[in-house]
Amino acid sequence: MKNNLFLLLAGILLFTSCAKDLDLPDTETDVPVSIDELNVSDSFSWNTAATVKLKIQGLPTIIPIRSSLKISLPDGSVVFNRMHLMSENLTINLTIPSNFNTLILSFGDLKEELKVNNGEANFSFIPLDTEE
Repeated sequence: MKNNLFLLLAGILLFTSCAKDLDLPDTETDVPVSIDELNVSDSFSWNTAATVKLKIQGLPTIIPIRSSLKISLPDGSVVFNRMHLMSENLTINLTIPSNFNTLILSFGDLKEELKVNNGEANFSFIPLDTEE
């Protein structure tokens, strides 16, 4: 009895799992075969990377303050990392993906988001005086 039930289930599974492939008509498309055949507008930018000039203004201190200066992208990718003395001015040319317009600067416990405008970003360790 169990043997017959097993054969019946195996047969049902065999017939229901098979499906006929649909014959779709061949449609010819005008797809270029090589990159030389592509028609691209002259204004299209092929660049996927951008150069950013990051200017960091130091803060003069009596006691030297040195920590790791890390520049990363919002997705966490680190593009620059080295020890830095807070009192030093620094200019860095970075190459980043062109779809990012924000950098994350970390120095010790300090974390700051910097906007990239026209290929430049700026940061100053000197705090702004908000009291008047």
